[in-house]
Amino acid sequence: AFAAHKLGYKVFLIDKHHRRSSRHIAKPLVISLATSVVLKRLGIDMDQALPLKKVRLTVDSALQSLVCTSDEVSKSALGFLQNGGALLQELNEAVDACQLIQRVEGAIEDYDGNGVVRSLILKDGQRIDATLVIAADGKHSVIRQRLGIPWVDLSYQTLAYQLPVTFKRPLFQAELRLLEIGSVALIPAVKNIDGHMVWVIRSCQVDSFLAKLKSDGEQVIKASWSEWLPEIHQIHWQQARSYECQRRYVTSLVKSGAVLLGDAAMTWEPLGAQMFNLAVSDIAALYDDLDHRGDESLLLDYQEKRLKVHHRLRSELSLLSDLAGHDFGQSLTLMAMDMPLVKSIWMKRAMGFHTRSSLIKDW
Repeated sequence: AFAAHKLGYKVFLIDKHHRRSSRHIAKPLVISLATSVVLKRLGIDMDQALPLKKVRLTVDSALQSLVCTSDEVSKSALGFLQNGGALLQELNEAVDACQLIQRVEGAIEDYDGNGVVRSLILKDGQRIDATLVIAADGKHSVIRQRLGIPWVDLSYQTLAYQLPVTFKRPLFQAELRLLEIGSVALIPAVKNIDGHMVWVIRSCQVDSFLAKLKSDGEQVIKASWSEWLPEIHQIHWQQARSYECQRRYVTSLVKSGAVLLGDAAMTWEPLGAQMFNLAVSDIAALYDDLDHRGDESLLLDYQEKRLKVHHRLRSELSLLSDLAGHDFGQSLTLMAMDMPLVKSIWMKRAMGFHTRSSLIKDW
């Protein structure tokens, strides 16, 4: 919406009222430098975000680790930590203040246009005409379903278990570990001493993991984060959340006057904010196409560019998440990635998602 109105379009933002809140409202997001630049240039205040100085990818062996500091990529920070609720509030305030964005509270029922999306039909019967529909309506996207764009990789299922903790001292690093049970991430929060531990467990090991967690939760933490256990001041067991997740993607990002963004096009385990950063990266690319083209060819150009990025990201995330349980693969790959030059390249690619756009040309 902000990218389109910056280019002079009149924008209708169709938004369910309850989407002003979120079950992830207290979860910290790891926002890349590229994403922070795009948000700032679109008028979103990032003053509450805290700089992330170190990102550490590690396994249980000292050799199998990747630690990248801001000095190694010649940046003052690798990214930023932003509270999900604070960002949601900033977005809503910016929408309400923008005269070129008209918020329409309602739910989409279908579309009309004889093969090309020319108008959206809401459940209350309201019809909204548009030259382009940008579907950022999540993993259950109505637009994607109505357009008949299927999910791929429906069979891969995991459980995400999200546990808030409070530490004795501030943290300014994010960490991802590859374990035999799956992946686990430590994500610091904006309040410095707070943080989240997130386990992503493969479906075949969910029952044993939850049973162990119920019988001896501290032992589960010790097995994943032995050196951090003495640093924990309080574990907020009552605030823990768990939910099923799937790796899914579509083979087409565009169809009939509509374009899919974010979780509507691809989903992944909620470690950090990969899909949020990817969505903003997609927006930056779409911005350039909207700026330079005024016809249907912009969608084909956008799809050709972004499908390559999505495919590469899927390959990189799959490589990292699937390394667990393969000792040779862990050692060889992570030792190679631990080289300073490789780390610098990896951080710029992974945190920026290969984005080249006029919105981030100075990054």
